[in-house]
Amino acid sequence: MARETAQQFVERWKALGPILEKQRERDIRATDTKQAMRNLAVHVQRAIRENPPRPTSGLIIAQRLFLAARLRAEQARESGTDESPK
Repeated sequence: MARETAQQFVERWKALGPILEKQRERDIRATDTKQAMRNLAVHVQRAIRENPPRPTSGLIIAQRLFLAARLRAEQARESGTDESPK
C-alpha cells in the first residue's frame, strides 16, 4: 500500500468483493462433493499413516508441570522465600 491510500484500498475491495463472491459461489456449485470427500479421505488416511496419533496429547504432562509449579510456589510462600509479586 505504498502509493495507495487506505481509502483507495477500501474502495477497490468494495468493487472486487462481489465479483470474488460470485466466483466463489460458482466454484462451490461446480464442485463434485462426493469426489472432494474421497480426495479428502485419501489425504487424511495418508496423514494418519505417516503421522500416527500419539498416545497422549501432552495435556496430562502439561497439567503435571502446572501442578509442580504451583506446589513449588506454595512451598516458597510457606518458607518465606517467595519472590513473586503478591
